[in-house]
Amino acid sequence: MKISAALGRVDDVVELSARLDLNNNVPSVERRSAALISMARGLLRRGEDESAVLVLLEAERVSSDGVHSSTIVRELLRKLIVRDNARARPHVRGLARRGGLLAV
Repeated sequence: MKISAALGRVDDVVELSARLDLNNNVPSVERRSAALISMARGLLRRGEDESAVLVLLEAERVSSDGVHSSTIVRELLRKLIVRDNARARPHVRGLARRGGLLAV
């Protein structure tokens, strides 16, 4: 999955991530969180902002520290804030606040 992400093969990343059973097949919290962040990145590149935010929320549930300290997540949240999709806005702003990207 990392190779597909590095090559910019967004559809491959999203499809591979969707097929993974992260809870049963990936015991490491860090790896589960990283897989979800990669999936969110792919969804964002495809313009699926709402889905990307939902996946980021799941990644935060898995590892809040990992999500809040991730430079990739910060980059994704900045893009989402700029796009300002009304349906995703409350979740994006909440994530950004919890990660220290936006002031309370």
